[in-house]
Formats: sequence, structure tokens, C-alpha cells
Amino acid sequence: MHILWGLFLTVASALGNPGASGDYTTFPASYGVGTVVPSRYSNFKTIVTEHFDIHYPGASKEKFFVSKNMEMIARLSAVYLEEAFEKLTKELKSKPYLRVQIVIVDNTDFHNGFATPVPQNTIYIYAVPPMVYMTISEYDNWLRETAFHELTHIINLSTTRGYTVPLRAIFGTVVAINGLSPLNFIEGDAVFEETNMSKKGRGRSTFLHTMMRTTAYEKTLNSDSLYSLSITPYILDKWPVGNVPYLYGYLLMEHVAKKYGLDTPGNISKHNAGVIPYYPSFSFEKFTGKSVPALWEEMLEEKRKFYAKWIDDISKNGETKVEPKTNAGFINMEPALSPDGKLLAYYLNDPNKNNQIVILDLEKNKQINYVKTDYASFIKWLDNQTIIYNDETSDVGSDYYTVETFDVTKWKSKSISNSERVLYAGVINKDEICTVRAKTGKMDLNIEKLVGGKLFVQKTVYSSQYLSRLSNPFCIKKDSGYEIYFVEKEIDKKEHLVKLDKDGNRIILHETTGSIKGFIVNKDNIVFIDDPDEVFNLYRMKLSSDGTVLPDKIEKLTNLMSGAFDVETADRDDNKSFYITYYTSGGFRIGTVQTEKEEQKNPENFTVDNLPVRDEQKNNIPQMERKSYSGLKAMVPKTWIPSFSFVDAGYIIGAITYGSDSLFRHQYLLSGAYDSRTKKPVFGATYSEQSFYPTYSISAYHENTWISDGQIIQEFKASLDVSVPLNTHWFILTGLTYDYRTLDFLSERTKRNG
Repeated sequence: MHILWGLFLTVASALGNPGASGDYTTFPASYGVGTVVPSRYSNFKTIVTEHFDIHYPGASKEKFFVSKNMEMIARLSAVYLEEAFEKLTKELKSKPYLRVQIVIVDNTDFHNGFATPVPQNTIYIYAVPPMVYMTISEYDNWLRETAFHELTHIINLSTTRGYTVPLRAIFGTVVAINGLSPLNFIEGDAVFEETNMSKKGRGRSTFLHTMMRTTAYEKTLNSDSLYSLSITPYILDKWPVGNVPYLYGYLLMEHVAKKYGLDTPGNISKHNAGVIPYYPSFSFEKFTGKSVPALWEEMLEEKRKFYAKWIDDISKNGETKVEPKTNAGFINMEPALSPDGKLLAYYLNDPNKNNQIVILDLEKNKQINYVKTDYASFIKWLDNQTIIYNDETSDVGSDYYTVETFDVTKWKSKSISNSERVLYAGVINKDEICTVRAKTGKMDLNIEKLVGGKLFVQKTVYSSQYLSRLSNPFCIKKDSGYEIYFVEKEIDKKEHLVKLDKDGNRIILHETTGSIKGFIVNKDNIVFIDDPDEVFNLYRMKLSSDGTVLPDKIEKLTNLMSGAFDVETADRDDNKSFYITYYTSGGFRIGTVQTEKEEQKNPENFTVDNLPVRDEQKNNIPQMERKSYSGLKAMVPKTWIPSFSFVDAGYIIGAITYGSDSLFRHQYLLSGAYDSRTKKPVFGATYSEQSFYPTYSISAYHENTWISDGQIIQEFKASLDVSVPLNTHWFILTGLTYDYRTLDFLSERTKRNG
């Protein structure tokens, strides 16, 4: 993600015509970007490596913050970033224009990162593993892959060639021609390198294959619809919405690499940095001999052939049919059956409605009510009329999950206090649940009591290793203890289905190189979702009386075309009918599958032709210099934007510069111009401070209004503003302003102060 680049282009275009007859002649006096670093963070430290300054908080008021884990994440990031620098600068044949500033924070439950070359090379990394439902969930090492993805953006956007070399020397970091490429090229490059340089990455994900295979199966894999989507910057009303430039852009880069050489995407990136903007096909034509539309059609034709073989292989082995239960919106997920089997709750994301949890009456086959939500990563039933779920809660400086309950008969929801960062939960009984809570660099598996609308942690039964992800807890009360099942994914290791017995002993029930999307425990067996053959299917393992897996008793239950992404029992008696979330070319739907067959055959002789893994990955952590954070060097101006325009009776020429520290807590903007009609300058300056809440800003500017020859209004304003945020949508703004205005008409001077 590179969110700031477009904002600075907007500023540049706004300065392109800074005055007209009868209007103000002025430059923006203030411009800034909201910091993503909460004021709760303090005592920032900096790790200095050969090419990076890595900044991270040493302390926080958050109860989830773990200082030593944050430092460990910063040190690991340093290793991965230096590795990425070594490999990507060779791959992309370019080096960043300046040292790269890295900021690591842990104020959200949603893993992401962003990069910007303006005003300086800066990467932000959110230090939490991807949730299991995200498109980036099938990782080998989420921190390393994020480092490669975001550094690709920095190198790509920093690259210069030909005429852009002297422009960079004059104007600084704002010269980034590759940043004017279509978004699918920019993100496609980053996803390609994230995949090319790792053992996994989105390009190797089962989700991507599921998406393409299902689209081919439903005969919607055509050039018109997909290509139109791929070249549109941001898609909000068509599936797969925000993933379009990442996934479709990758498909183009993958095709170019496989057919024309693994170095070709890097060659295109380097060459395009010296091409006239808005002609993206030129560099592709130089290295492939074909335009982008021709390459796109060539790629799709190969994909049609590739997935046709896969579809045929699944079909001839007896495809498991899915009976649809939902058919609305983009996402229908997290099916949860009430204890009496009469109601089904599920999460619905629909562009035409508010996101919601829907309650479906199975006997009448109709929706009876719903509750609004943003994103729910789990839905469970406390009893036959109450569901418990989590919902995204955005506050000033944070974005965490919190827990809610909803009474489906009274149509009443209730927020549960002390429930921040509960990512997954399982119900033990109406008043007791087991949870996975996120902390900095780790996750805790807890037994918690629900009393009077508040959660109380009774016991932490398991804590993950650094950077590991725990998910899908299923807990059973056993005498004086608990039997707990969950999925664990450690970085650079296989994924495990794990059991804790009532004495707390950790038992690995199943190990896979794939991704376990979910599971349910029924009597003496576990039904789970795995993808050892690049298709998410249901499997069953039989358990012995002591709860261990019986040898040679893992059975494949389904042979799905579209894959299963969630599983819930549909018949609590025979354990042969299941609700699943499955994929369609229009999004995710919920349906039922029957698994009467004792065994399903695996597809035969089918292998996925992925990119080769370039090199072995590095995980050793050498000694590194650590010092207290200082933003002074980062605030030195590194870019300026010129402006020149002809106006009535003259011209205006000027420039603007912007700077900030690496945390974007301190920002300034300076602008100045010369107006030939007035023979007097105009200027502006602003400084904002976001280390605290409230936010403070000081600004001053001088502007001219030219009416006609000899008729000029000059004005000087200075202000001090204080912004107090109430929440993410509302704030109170107050301040003081000094205004000095001069009216100069036919040499008769009048002054007015106010």
C-alpha cells in the first residue's frame, strides 16, 4: 500500500493554477497527514542498520503492549529488511534514493503496512499476524513477506532513469514516475516480489487458485470483465473489491516472469522510470514485444487451459455438490448453528446494505432478524436465543476487535466490556468462553467468565511463541480442567491442529504444509479444512479414547470444486451433513454438503506450477545498534514542488516544500511565490504537532488579491489551532487568529487591524 503518493500529487495539481484575475494569490498554508502512531506510545527507540532506521515504541499505556516483544519484532524486521534490500535492489536494478525509515506499531488487529517515498522513504508495519479469513492469511512468514512487499514499493517508486535523474536531483523525492503507473502494476509488482522471494506469498495461495479455478469453472474468466476491473484504481462495488489490483496485478506479472524470464518484471520497473507518464505499455512492449492488453489476453488463455485440466481432474474423481443456502452480497461467512438446530447465524458483507450478522430460521428458510456489524471473525451461540461475536471498534489511534452479544428474540445487542482484542472465541457454556486475545508479538489462549456484561480472564492456559497466530479455539469442560483444541501457525513452520489436555499438555493432532481454515469437534472425531492439494476440502480424523489421533484414520470427506473456507455441523446427530462457506466468482456463499462416502479420492497427477523460490530465507539476528528516537534529521526538506502559471496581466511562479519526522507526529509545510502583477511575494508556513491528543497547529500566510492595476488587497493571517478528537468521526476545533489587511487603491493606503 502506498497511500501518501496520491495525496501529494493532489497538492501538486492544486498548485498548478494558484491565482486568477479577481481571486486570491496564495499557496496552501497548511497540509498534513494524520499520524497512525497513537499518543499512548512513548519512549521511542531506533535500531540503525546499514540501510534502515527502524523506529518502535519502548512504552505504551495499552495493557496489551509487551515492550520486549516489540523490540524483538523490530530486530527481526531489521534482518528481513536488509535481506530484502540485498535481493530486491538486484531484482529491480535500483536502490532507494534515501535511507528508509521504518515505523512499527501495534495499534490494530488487522495486519497491513504502507509505504511512501514522500516526503521521505517511509514504511509502516502493523505488528500483528493476518487473520485467518484475510487474503494474506496463507503466509510462511508474515513479517518477512510484509518487509519484501513494502520495500518493493519504496524501490519501485524511488527508481529514476534518463530524464528523471536530473529531475530527482532538482526536485527531490516528489519525482517518482513509477508512482503514476496504474495501481495494478504498482501492487502487482509488490505481490510478485513478495511471492517470488518467499516460500508462500499471495501468488502461491490456495485462495488465488480457488478464485481463478472457480471463475474458469463458472465461465467468467474472460478478458473483458477481468481486464476492466484490473485497470480501475479502486473497486468498491464489484468483487473482489480491494483485492483487485493485488491479485489481478500479480497474475500479469507472474505471466510475464514465467514466459519472458524471472528478471522481466524488474527490467520493466527500471525502464518505466524513464518513460513519459501514462504510457505503461511502452516498457512491457520493450521486454516482451507485446502490449499490456495483448499480454493480459495471453495470460488468460494460458490460465483457461491450466484450470481446465484441474477442473476436469476434480470432476472425474466425483465432485462434491454444494446446496446453496445464501446468495447475497460479497461475503457470507462464519455459519453458526444454534444448539437446538433451528437457527443459523452468519456474517454478511453486502455493498447495498450495512454489514450485518444475519439470523436465518431454517424451518421457514427465511431471515428473521439481523444486527449491524463491521467485521466479525467469530460468531457463536451462548444459548438458543443469544449469539456472541466480535466487531471492529475504531477509536482515536486504535482499531481493535471487541465482543458483543445479541438477543435474537428481543432484537437487542449489548457490548461486553474488558473484551478488547478478542480475535476468536469458543463457548464452553452460557457464562464461560475460551478466547484468543492478541498482545504485542504474541497471543494468549484464556478461559474467561462472562459476568454482568464484562469478561474476566480466569486463567491463561497457553501463550504463543513470537509472531505466532492462534485461532479457532474449541473448549470442553473435563472434570476439574478443560480440553482445548486450536490451530497454531508459527512463522517458518508448518501449521498445526493442537490439543491441550486437561493437564495442559500440548498434543499435535495434525500437521500440514497448507492452511487449516477451521474445524469442529464431534464425539470421537474432528472434521477440519485443509489444502494439501491446493484445494480446501473437509477431512475427518478419528480420535482414540485418550483423545489422540488414531493412525491412518484421516479421511478426505469432500472433493470440492470451489473449496471450503468455514465448517459447521448441519446435523448434530449423524455428523455427515455440514454447512460450509464456499467460493463463487461473485464472492463467498454458505451451503450444505453431504459426506456419506467413506472416502474421497485425491486428484491424481496434478501439480501447481508456481514460481521457484529464489533463495533460502534468513532468520539469524545479529547485534544491532539501538538508540533513542530523534526525528530531526528526517525533517530536513527532501522535496519541493515548483509551480508556474500565466494569469491576466502577468504570471506567478513559486514552490512548496513539505516535511515530517518518521512518525508523522511533527509536520510542516512552507510555500512561497512571486506575483509579477503586484511585485510582492506571497508565502505560507504551518507546523503541526500530533504527539498528543489534542493536536496543535500554528500557521501563518501572506496573500494578495489583485483586482486591477493599482488595486491590490494584501492580507497577513496567523493562527493557533487546537483540535480535540472525540472519536474517529468527531472533533472539537478551537483557536486564535490574527488578521492584518492592507487596502492599496490608487496609492491611497488604509489599514485595518482585527
